[in-house]
Amino acid sequence: MRTRFVPTIGLLAAIACTTETKVEYEPYSGGPAYPDKRPKLPSPKGYFGFVSDSLSDTVSILDLPSNEVVMQVPVGREPVGVDGPHHLAIDAQGNVYVALSYPPATTPPGPHASHSSSTRPGFVQKLAASDLHVLGEVQVDANPGEIVITPDSKKVIVTHFDVNRAINPALDAEQQKATIAIIDTATLIATGTPPPISVRVCRAPHGASVAPDNKTVYVACYGDDALAIVDVSSPATPPTLVPVNAKGPYSAVLSASARFVAIGTTDGKETRIFDTRSKTIQEKGYPTQGAPFFAAWALDESKLWIPTQGPDAIVSVDVSTGATLKQRLFDDSCIKPHEAVLAKDGSALYLVCEGDHKTPSVVLVLDPSTLETRSSMKVGVYPDRLAFGAGGP
Repeated sequence: MRTRFVPTIGLLAAIACTTETKVEYEPYSGGPAYPDKRPKLPSPKGYFGFVSDSLSDTVSILDLPSNEVVMQVPVGREPVGVDGPHHLAIDAQGNVYVALSYPPATTPPGPHASHSSSTRPGFVQKLAASDLHVLGEVQVDANPGEIVITPDSKKVIVTHFDVNRAINPALDAEQQKATIAIIDTATLIATGTPPPISVRVCRAPHGASVAPDNKTVYVACYGDDALAIVDVSSPATPPTLVPVNAKGPYSAVLSASARFVAIGTTDGKETRIFDTRSKTIQEKGYPTQGAPFFAAWALDESKLWIPTQGPDAIVSVDVSTGATLKQRLFDDSCIKPHEAVLAKDGSALYLVCEGDHKTPSVVLVLDPSTLETRSSMKVGVYPDRLAFGAGGP
């Protein structure tokens, strides 16, 4: 026989009247509960160069002009998947803005397919100058291509290189146009960032440059064979499209004085020049054997250095005559030259080499006159943008 204990009413009353002991704790005075163990960037010997490594999900940090790789910092939103940091820009405080362009599930054939065929929205992240931790982010359209910042650091402009939209026969001409996103850097915060202002510009816009007036943006329109002129201070004003007279404008690089824009037409294999004063395309372009990408201007605008693919080369051109001054063909030391960038003082030419998109690639340091290699800096997989930080000459 099992005995069951039944408390009496008196016992229940005694339990109910028992006084609870209240425990009070001293305020926590230790270190942060979730310490940031990300290493800080060291003080540069000269000035930093930041390189976006699209398929490594890293930013390589170069100390220039000592030409040393300081570190590679992971960036992105996903610890496992590819975020695709395609291009980046730097503000006056040294903060880094990176456009995350997620690759498509399966990559169709084509030279630009890896960053032009996705249906997944992209993101723009603002990274702290001290260690590249995330300060803010905002969602943008699929296939973000170029990211540039106004000289006053108040706006970030992002193009969307959406080739699928541009060739979709189910869309009308207006719907085939992609947008640029206009982002207020002051409101780019960790949560609650307002959506960017979107301006529908043209079919498959990619390369872009911002004029010193902080409002005029020149955009290469790959699908329209045109250069778009956009007033980002007046988003409701329709962009002006100027025919480039060559196929596939991909890059748009402003000269030092902002007088000219060098437009690399990858399908036309020609670099065309837009005069920002007359608002016309110059009659003569600069043809190259390979497809031209992002060129670099001489400080006095007398010369262009044009990286080409197929064949892989760097070509220096006399701007006044159009004559080829020198051409250097590359072996495996630079696979797929993507962007040429002149040092701040004009003493060196940096060449970003995409590589084979499978293994780490390099940024070469070239002599601007002879085009010979002075040094080679190993970066991540598929690098495609070099931007200078503050400091230095």
